[in-house]
Amino acid sequence: MKKIANPIKEIEHLKQQLNLNRERSTQIVFIALFTSILAMFMMLISVIDIEGHPEVRNYQKLVKTLYTEVSLYKKKEGLDWLQVENTVAKGVRLTFSPKLFQKTDLFRPGRAKLNPYFLPYINRIISLIVSLDLANYAKKHSHLVTKILKPGETLLVTIRVEGHSDSLALAKTALYQSNEELSTFRAYSLMRLIQLYSKLPAENFSIAGYGSFKPLVADTTQAINRRVEIYLVPQIVPLEKGLSNGL
Repeated sequence: MKKIANPIKEIEHLKQQLNLNRERSTQIVFIALFTSILAMFMMLISVIDIEGHPEVRNYQKLVKTLYTEVSLYKKKEGLDWLQVENTVAKGVRLTFSPKLFQKTDLFRPGRAKLNPYFLPYINRIISLIVSLDLANYAKKHSHLVTKILKPGETLLVTIRVEGHSDSLALAKTALYQSNEELSTFRAYSLMRLIQLYSKLPAENFSIAGYGSFKPLVADTTQAINRRVEIYLVPQIVPLEKGLSNGL
């Protein structure tokens, strides 16, 4: 014969379960609230840290100003194929829209010479750079620059060109020994064009080659990874290195 459960004990058991569930719910709510408060606290610390370093804040404003000027020029000239991004840490990045590569590639496999098809686009980028008047950029924005610099320093806006490649192995008879070397020469070829037609001094330029280490798409063998990126980077340098840009 089946034993009948004690109803009083059943009720007590249900009460205990209910209290336990309430405690768990309270704990979850507390954890969520604590996490939110912690996130806000960390954000507040970051803001206070930036506020406590006005030179950092003014540098960010300067990069934003540069980004705004580039964006306005892009809109004015109708450069829909040009992608402009404020990376803050690395300055303003200029890249070609992937749509441009639907007809042809920027570089042939294993080659560092730019496809002539893209020369009109590169000329428009050079015109943009010339319009910024980088040689006098520090003077134009002295209200920000003077709040960034220390004695013996000046501001130099550099044009950093970064080259990239796909991951296909180079032939033994190739002109370059590695994809890293190939991507560096790709950056150099574009840098020389910009330098030649912008007439900016060599001190305003730098290059880097990353090979296939920073692909645009998951398939690292795709031709779209053979590219160059341009960064406009305000840099603080010793006064003797940037005399032509001194305030």
